Amino acid sequence: IQQIQASSIVEINGETAAVFGLPTKQTQTYRPRAVSYTASYTASNVKEIELLVRVANFDQPLKGGIVKSIYFGSQAAIDTEREYSIGFQLVTFIILLLHGLYAILLYVFGPRQKTFLMFFLLLLSAGLSIVSDHDSLLLIWLPLDYTWSLKIRLLSYIWLSFFSLALARSFSEYVTGTRLFYLYAIVLGIYSVFLLIAPAPLIYYSFAAKVFSFLYLFPLAWFVYLIGNMFIRNQPDSVFLLLGATSIVSSVVWGVFNYNIEMTRVYYPIDIIVAIIGFSAYGFKRYFRNSEENAKLNEQLRKADKLKDQFLANTSHELRTPLHAIMNIAQTVAVKEQQAMDGKSFKDMELLITISRRMSHMLDDLLDIVQLQDNLIMLQKEPLLIQSVASGVIGMLQFMTNGKPVQLKIEIAESMPPVLADEKRLVQILFNLLHNALKYTEEGTITMSVEIQNGQAVIHVSDTGAGMDEETQARIFLPYEQGSHGITDGRGLGLGLSICKQLVELHGGELTVHSEPGKGSVFSFVLPLAAPSDLPSVQNQPQQQSDTNEEVAVSSSFSDALTSAWPLQSSLSSFTDGKINILAVDDDPVNLKVLVSILSMESYNIRSVTSAREALELLSTERWDLLIADVMMPHMSGYELTRRVREQFSISELPVLLLTARSQPTDIYAGFLSGANDYVTKPVDALELKSRIWSLATLKQSVHERLRMEAAYLQAQIH
Repeated sequence: IQQIQASSIVEINGETAAVFGLPTKQTQTYRPRAVSYTASYTASNVKEIELLVRVANFDQPLKGGIVKSIYFGSQAAIDTEREYSIGFQLVTFIILLLHGLYAILLYVFGPRQKTFLMFFLLLLSAGLSIVSDHDSLLLIWLPLDYTWSLKIRLLSYIWLSFFSLALARSFSEYVTGTRLFYLYAIVLGIYSVFLLIAPAPLIYYSFAAKVFSFLYLFPLAWFVYLIGNMFIRNQPDSVFLLLGATSIVSSVVWGVFNYNIEMTRVYYPIDIIVAIIGFSAYGFKRYFRNSEENAKLNEQLRKADKLKDQFLANTSHELRTPLHAIMNIAQTVAVKEQQAMDGKSFKDMELLITISRRMSHMLDDLLDIVQLQDNLIMLQKEPLLIQSVASGVIGMLQFMTNGKPVQLKIEIAESMPPVLADEKRLVQILFNLLHNALKYTEEGTITMSVEIQNGQAVIHVSDTGAGMDEETQARIFLPYEQGSHGITDGRGLGLGLSICKQLVELHGGELTVHSEPGKGSVFSFVLPLAAPSDLPSVQNQPQQQSDTNEEVAVSSSFSDALTSAWPLQSSLSSFTDGKINILAVDDDPVNLKVLVSILSMESYNIRSVTSAREALELLSTERWDLLIADVMMPHMSGYELTRRVREQFSISELPVLLLTARSQPTDIYAGFLSGANDYVTKPVDALELKSRIWSLATLKQSVHERLRMEAAYLQAQIH
């Protein structure tokens, strides 16, 4: 007995074979199981079988009772046919369920791909239509009554049709009829609500009014039209969609034909499986086609990105020369016409110089980012005292705090051991971090501190500035990304922190940030401590004048070049009979020994000290012709030392030569602003150093000789 509507009682030769519900006049109940079942009868000496089926049709006013034919046969034949039918339904349902599982997982991983969601809903609707119709397997699994089984069956069919159309529209490259589609979706939604709340008799009346047939067949016809149109337009791989559409049409036609003229009671799964294969094959082909296109586009993007980087590098080089010309002209005009300009014009000229200097810094960042991407930056690691580097960087940025209630602080213990790093790049990292903190801190303090954790130096740069939210923190280390403040004020390109991060990673560390809006930020990175084998084997004592003839480990070719290429001694002797007194300051004794070795062949008296405080004490006790100072020194940087010197001596009275780790305009500007006469970039080139020392010493001696001659002339006039 495949389908009897509502409650029923089956009697065979007066014996009750099966009871489903209570088919009475007053009430009607339903058992929560399928209405498709088998009833068996066994008796001897019986020539006839009288079958009595009593049926109630309260919920089916139009077509109740025995809907499909009742079949007779042996128990084995009946069971075999039923098992085949149920088996085909279960296999098809499981196939749909697995495909639906894959589709929903792909949608979860990529929510923007709405096609996967529609495919999942299509498969879910198809699966429900299978288990709710034919042998009504859903009623075996769930405790549903007749009315809800009817509702689920009808809803699954109309939404199966809708999602087929929606999926075809998502596949099609020529989508039309959008308004009609949305109008149909609204009508379908209204009818679905009606099916959920209406009683069974009312649902059957709407079914008789062909509402269900229209909502089911109209989108299927539109679906077939779209697939056919895609095939005619030769859309790639549309033949698989045509196979799926043909299978769906075949399934519908076969279902209608078998419903009206029953050919078989066994479920026919071929059409629906072929349709799923067609849709899946199209999806896979489309995925692989898109993957190939994406690979080609990615390669094109990589080439374009490479060309972009090369363009940025070339443009930066080309812009640097005219930009420096603008800066030089502006500075010249500002100095020359300062008296003639009014206050506003002079401030505008200073603003022009500041903007030009900022643009120059941007160009340097662009060049650095290109070099980092091309792996062109090689580190020259050496043991460095972080105290010295921090003091020098603070000195470079001191001018940015003028007129701003911000205090720069260094909190590093005297006993902090040296770190292993590239001095130039470490200065660049700290400069960018401190510069960034100054940019976003209107008042308060900016502190640089160092601590040792797990045998490594952890460097912190903290500020009391604007701070950042979590979303900003997640992207500030990306190139050309800035916080909200940086975007609105237009300062910089958003490359500084990205450069810092990559330079820290080249050192084997990681740059991190901890921040809260309105509570400031803390940037931290790790550097390895210098191993004992990395430290130079010299005594950490000041180099005295008696050590000037001590042998230093310099290669023979380098020494020969110094001796033969620069015969300065004779020229100096011809200028003055006395020797030049030079005071050298560097916290690293090795650097002092190298400096003494370079100048040992010239007519110089060299006195070396390892701190700025010692140098200040010696300046007031003896006469000096030149001061050579390293910038990166603890307690007092070379910039601060130069400012102190200028409080006692003019530029001509005591020239100052600074040794800097970087040759960036900002470093040079900070040096000259503090009162230095000249600078030399480390690592020091010996010939360049000797040339600049000779030039400054000659200047000092010339001024001194000129003053001596003027004094002698005045004295002669007095006599």
